[in-house]
Order: sequence, then C-alpha cells, then structure tokens
Amino acid sequence: MTRIRNLFIAAAFALTGAAAAHAGDANMTKEAGPYEVALHVLPAEPFHTQAEVDSGKATKGMLAVAGADPVQPDAANHHLIVHVSDKGTDKPVTDATVMMTYERVGENGEMTGTPQDVPVVNMQVIGKGAASTHYGNNVTMSPGHYSVSVVVNGYPATFDVSI
Repeated sequence: MTRIRNLFIAAAFALTGAAAAHAGDANMTKEAGPYEVALHVLPAEPFHTQAEVDSGKATKGMLAVAGADPVQPDAANHHLIVHVSDKGTDKPVTDATVMMTYERVGENGEMTGTPQDVPVVNMQVIGKGAASTHYGNNVTMSPGHYSVSVVVNGYPATFDVSI
C-alpha cells in the first residue's frame, strides 16, 4: 500500500511540477497521526558516545542515544533526519519508534531503485539535551530526486526531496 501511495505521490509531483525540497534547504514538515514530522537533509555529521562526551573528547556533533549503529561521515555524504514533535504540545518526542527509507524517483515519477533502509539512530546535538532529540543517520544520496518515507510509532509521512 505504501509503495502504491509513493507512486501516486511521485506521479502527482511529476504532473504538477510541484517544487521539492532541495538538500541545502530541505526542511519540510508533515503531519503523521498525532505528530508533526520535520525532515532535514544536511551534510553528514560525526556521531559520538556518551563516554566521549563525558570525557570532553567530543564537544561537537551528534550524541548517539539509542537505536542503530551510527554511520560516520567518511562513509556517507548527507545527514537524513527527522525531528518529531507532539502536535498537541509542540514538545519534542524523545522516545519514538521511527523507520525511514528513501528511494530514487525518475523523471516520469516512477521509482527507479531499491528502497534504502535508513538505520535509525535516536540522537541529540551535543550540549543541547533532550530538546534537540531527532532521528535518522548519515546516508549516501547522489544528486537526483527521492521519495523519503518515514513512519513514527506506526504513522506514515512521505516527503519529496531533490539533492
């Protein structure tokens, strides 16, 4: 069902000529059930452990709090992440179960590749605490158009992104 929905969205994008987010300014927000989900595509960022932060060895980058193993910047070119907030309170959700995939979209709106699973890390910006909680990982995305699917606690959202 999600694949059919993604194909419909991609076709609608191609037919309408609607603008997609671009890597430098990808900050799109969608509703997913009781959540507001903001997608960001940024340059790859370093991840650190709590021990590295506590020792003072890491003062910048991402603190990996839970989830999958982080992909370090030397193995990727983008930081594909979502911030999740509660629509009712506008507070960040710090304990969501998030799944993410991205897939290349062709010129005619057709999916042209294999969906790539993002190993999702629950992370915070070092020194910013729980208020900076977000989810995602560093990924490799070559220039082109993508459909990014996000599921937060069972609620889906789909984004169109151009790199």
